[in-house]
Amino acid sequence: MSQITRCPFCETSFKVVADQLRISDGWVRCGQCKQVFDASQHLHAVEQAPLLPEVPLDALRPLPAPATLHTVQVWGSARVPLPPADPVEPAVAAPESASWAPPVPPLPAWHVPHPRVPSFLIADAPQESAAPQAAPPAESLPPLPSLLTHEAVEDDVPETASSVEEAPAAALSVEEAPASLPVEEEDVEPQAAGESFDEPEFVRAAHRNAFWRQPVVRAAVLLAAVVLACMLALQVALQERDALAARYPATRPWLAELCARLHCVLEAPRRISAVVIDSSSFAKARDDASAYQLQVSLKNTSATVVAMPALELTLTDAQDQAVLRRVLLPGDVAAPAELAAGGIWNGTVAVRMASSAAQVAGYRILAFYP
Repeated sequence: MSQITRCPFCETSFKVVADQLRISDGWVRCGQCKQVFDASQHLHAVEQAPLLPEVPLDALRPLPAPATLHTVQVWGSARVPLPPADPVEPAVAAPESASWAPPVPPLPAWHVPHPRVPSFLIADAPQESAAPQAAPPAESLPPLPSLLTHEAVEDDVPETASSVEEAPAAALSVEEAPASLPVEEEDVEPQAAGESFDEPEFVRAAHRNAFWRQPVVRAAVLLAAVVLACMLALQVALQERDALAARYPATRPWLAELCARLHCVLEAPRRISAVVIDSSSFAKARDDASAYQLQVSLKNTSATVVAMPALELTLTDAQDQAVLRRVLLPGDVAAPAELAAGGIWNGTVAVRMASSAAQVAGYRILAFYP
């Protein structure tokens, strides 16, 4: 039965059917404002027109026409009346060898087509076969009069009796057509048992939104978000442990305990951009001609502690070509492992050269992290 639903947003009314509501669980989209709403809460039944009154099948079928006897007139001869048929006496006891055949109703002289049964009554009424009725057997027909067996009569009489008898049967097969055309089985494919109707996109979207609004789902999502946030914080703490310990000294004990469990090392952060060479000098020693003294001053310009860098000393000749290159680690110059925030470190390093001392005309010094 058709029903009318009304959009609660734009007050537009339109027809819906029960199958559509069953497939979409009552959710529809308004064609005017494109809003999705539950149509089952805004339904208004529509009164349908009354159906046709029931008509019995017996009233639609006419009574069979009475059988009429046709006489054959031979050209050139007088009409010969047929002798009356002998009365049939009821048989008291039929012999076992005799075969009894049911009486065949006589065929009508002309065919009266039956009125077609309405389509809404075809399912209740049994369908009649469209095949023509079988002709009565030869034994049940009355014998022809003796005058018709003459040779002259047989030659002059055209074959009208058989044509008259076969005409109603032929007309019956032509006129009596089935009320509805047969439907080929190939055109109608039965629906598979496991096949389901595809839901509209707005119905699937409504189902997804309803799923994420459930309290259990929201609690699970919140718990997963908290766990992921903790894992992200742990990963950032491990990656930036040196910078966190330098900027927030109160976290150093916790980070040290974490590194002890995860087998990592907690060191001062390496920021070579914060370390500058404030001053340096390279000169010969007074008591030894092959010995030189390097004096260097390193300054930390950042607000946090940094790791002590290594020094690269390069001695050059008059053409500024490298004669000797040496790397000095913090342990070689007795320097601390860390350089305090804004602190300055001054150191003196003795460099001894067994050869090429006369070629040395200059030097270069560079701070780096190995």
